Amino acid sequence: MIEGATVLRPPLSVCSSDFDPTHRGRHRSCGHGTRVCLCVCVRRCPLMAQVACRCFLVVAMARTQTTFLLLLLVSSGLLVSCSCPDSCTCRDPYLLNCSSAGLTSPPRPMRASVAQLDLSHNLLRAVALDGRRPNLRDVWLGDNLIRHMSLCVGGDTSRTRRGQACESWAPALRRLSVERNRLQRLPQGLESSRSLQVLQLSFNRISALRPADLRHLRQLEELHLDHNLIWSLHPQTFQGLTHLRVLDLSFNMLTSLHPSTYFSLRNMAADVALAGNRWRCDCKARGLRRRMAYDGSRGLRAWSLVCASPSVLSGRDLLQLEDDHLDCSGADGGTELHRDVTICLGGRQAATLLRVNLRAVCSLATSRKPTQDCMCVCLKN
Repeated sequence: MIEGATVLRPPLSVCSSDFDPTHRGRHRSCGHGTRVCLCVCVRRCPLMAQVACRCFLVVAMARTQTTFLLLLLVSSGLLVSCSCPDSCTCRDPYLLNCSSAGLTSPPRPMRASVAQLDLSHNLLRAVALDGRRPNLRDVWLGDNLIRHMSLCVGGDTSRTRRGQACESWAPALRRLSVERNRLQRLPQGLESSRSLQVLQLSFNRISALRPADLRHLRQLEELHLDHNLIWSLHPQTFQGLTHLRVLDLSFNMLTSLHPSTYFSLRNMAADVALAGNRWRCDCKARGLRRRMAYDGSRGLRAWSLVCASPSVLSGRDLLQLEDDHLDCSGADGGTELHRDVTICLGGRQAATLLRVNLRAVCSLATSRKPTQDCMCVCLKN
């Protein structure tokens, strides 16, 4: 007998009908058989009424006890489909709510009917489901500890490394929300979720976007990447996203925009947010300021680009500056600082590799010896 259920045995010959609790105990003529509902009284499943009836069709020759047992096994699927994982709530057959449940791994079992999965506010560090969930539409994973996420079944990324789309565990996914986690790159397997409309990745640690990362998301309407560590944008990063309406890149580490990137962003119909980045307002920003001023004169919405450096211009809006303010002299009264870290091969200067902001201005000549503010790292051949 099925645990947690009471089964009322009907006569051996029954016929089919739609799911209807009101058919309990009713008999009807059905050709060679009789119409009777097999009723299962569900005590442990909150998704259905207390009495769930399913009716079956058995031809006249199927009048044995074995046939009835087979019908009973089929009806048990009614209970299997409504199983609810521990620490989760299943008040709706299409929603699995496991929020704030202290989970360290995705819940099991998971009903095939689930269309919305809420795993937010848990302790998940990685997410990859083992089987396909063709009905899954919306997934919430915010406020976890996720460092790595794969949309590939079982986390298998071998095909993505070969440039092929993997088998997605959510092929019909429309919304993916993974904000406030520890992701350092975009979720793997995005190319297999071509129905995705909303991608929420705010408040993570993503530092780079490759041109091919988003090209398959043709239905994408909202992309939230604010409060990450993105420091540059390739001109083709958002190419082909014709349905994009919201692109939030605010509060990242962007310091400048290449002209091609600027035109790429301008040519989209999306509402682009760029505020709160680390914009450097020097002579290289003159072209950007002129393009923004020209677009503003045409009635286009102006972006808010507030200077972060040099310090004499910190807090000033780029559009409010003149070309004379934007210079590359390398000094602003002693407050713009950098250090040259130079690699010397065989005592000969080879290349300047790194610039780091400091509190002094340093220019390092080949003949000049290293000082406290200028460090020369010499490597022997």
